[in-house]
Amino acid sequence: MKNLLKIFTLASLITITSCDSFLGDNVNPNDATSATPELVLPNALTRTASLLRSYNTSAMWINGYTVNAGGFGGWGSVVTYNYTTDSYNGTWSATYDDLINYEYIINTTAEDPSKAYFNAVARVMKAWDFHMLVDVFGDVPYTEGLKGAENVTPAYDDQVA
Repeated sequence: MKNLLKIFTLASLITITSCDSFLGDNVNPNDATSATPELVLPNALTRTASLLRSYNTSAMWINGYTVNAGGFGGWGSVVTYNYTTDSYNGTWSATYDDLINYEYIINTTAEDPSKAYFNAVARVMKAWDFHMLVDVFGDVPYTEGLKGAENVTPAYDDQVA
């Protein structure tokens, strides 16, 4: 038993004294800490194209361009118009995620004349994303919606204004 206690004490001592140097080496050099507008814009544009497809598919069912084929219920609440607070939640979140990318581009290129085209494209696409949101959801947080942690409960702007 005394030998077991000595081994445990020795192992504990080695473990305690060796942790500082071991934990300090845990840095991933491949982990990106920042991105440039040149890298963010192509991803944001691709995301907008994907969102457009999602909005168009949903609108075809909602507006009656595509109809229920004799009782086929594979589309769930879209076909039966049985919407809940969870309906289109993914579309809402994905659109605001895309809008955050455009807002980042606008903010980081505002003072750089060599990046004026990035700024212009981001402004147009930001308007497009908000256009899709307003067409589907009505009132949306536009003015305060992209403030992040500064404002976690943004006011909804009137869709007509």
